[in-house]
Amino acid sequence: MAAISKSTLSILTSGGILTVVGYLLFFTSSIQAISQVGRLVGRGALLSMVLVLSLLPALLSTFDKQIQKQQLRSAMRKEKRRLRYGKVKVKGENDHEKV
Repeated sequence: MAAISKSTLSILTSGGILTVVGYLLFFTSSIQAISQVGRLVGRGALLSMVLVLSLLPALLSTFDKQIQKQQLRSAMRKEKRRLRYGKVKVKGENDHEKV
């Protein structure tokens, strides 16, 4: 919850600016195609803002255990690869030295 409260202002600021600019383009453009792009940008930014502030935190808290398990498995695979092959350090264009 602390992460949400810290990032809410920046999300609302950037999303709000993009929404306002999109709808300004929609209302002020005389070219239909550009006007419709502005409308889509404004609507998309507004929807994105709402989802990032509501749905994303809910999904992250719901699937937190599965995410942690996956990160642990990934770290273990990475460590196994490192132990099996070692780090390869590039000396020159065609020269390789095993560390």
